[in-house]
Amino acid sequence: MNGNVSIGRLVFDIPGLAPEQAARIAEQIGRGLLGRSGEFSTLVVTVDEGAPDRLASRVLAALRQRIG
Repeated sequence: MNGNVSIGRLVFDIPGLAPEQAARIAEQIGRGLLGRSGEFSTLVVTVDEGAPDRLASRVLAALRQRIG
């Protein structure tokens, strides 16, 4: 499964995050996972609070620790 990541569900629980912000963050995360491999039904990532524009990079850093 080289170069394929499958995440059954990706949920953002961030008060005040607009739908378009969540969509943009999800796209950034998807692009950031290119070339990685793994399949996960549940993958939990906790990041410290911060600006939404930096959320994708923080989530990717946490995901890369778990994904090959």
